[in-house]
Amino acid sequence: MLAIVAVLSAAIPAAARAATAPLPLRDTNWVLRGSSTVNAVFDGTRVHGENACNSYGARYTVRGSRMRIGPDVAATKVECPGLDPTYEALLVKVASFRVAGRILTLRDGRGRRLLSYRASSGKAALHGGWNATSYYTGSAVQSVEPGSTLTLEFTDERVSGNGGCNTFDGDYAVRGVDRIHIGPLAATQRACADPALDGQESRYLAALELAVRYRVTGTSLTLYRAGGTIAATFERATGLTSGT
Repeated sequence: MLAIVAVLSAAIPAAARAATAPLPLRDTNWVLRGSSTVNAVFDGTRVHGENACNSYGARYTVRGSRMRIGPDVAATKVECPGLDPTYEALLVKVASFRVAGRILTLRDGRGRRLLSYRASSGKAALHGGWNATSYYTGSAVQSVEPGSTLTLEFTDERVSGNGGCNTFDGDYAVRGVDRIHIGPLAATQRACADPALDGQESRYLAALELAVRYRVTGTSLTLYRAGGTIAATFERATGLTSGT
């Protein structure tokens, strides 16, 4: 019997086994199922994330499959579309967790399911088109110039886009649950009619190549520089979905 199991295991491609292996609880971006605006990231001592336009955070502890969050959850209190008014109250009732493949389930002390999340990571989460909303200039993060559009598009192997005047493309790679490397990027050499757009384009491309981490939550993508500071932020291009 053991020999049969070994043969069957060897017949399954390594990539397929990796695809079904549970993701780590820690540092994975977990997006609440049925929502595109609520997420949770467990960093080892704290869980934090977004609840629509609000941010929240709380301490947590794990022992085996047991989990305790809180007892206090700090959260902003802005009323906005997509807000889940019961979310923070459910977090403090959590008593256990289970990760199965790309699904995280949190349950109460009686084993009843409280919250269920799907991992938002890997090339499937990035795949498709994005419009930049802000980028790192070298000294600060600023909004895109009014009337201009900066784009980014991920395929399975390449990244491309428009910097406002020129198109660009290059390689990218992801690893783990949130690591990314973009570039080197090559762009066409058309001169921008507006000097402000010319400067924006060069700074935008430089910001993309600074990215070391990423996070996709619903229709939002954030690229982070080393140290957790922002390289660029994006919204999903209209009519495209994430595939997560």
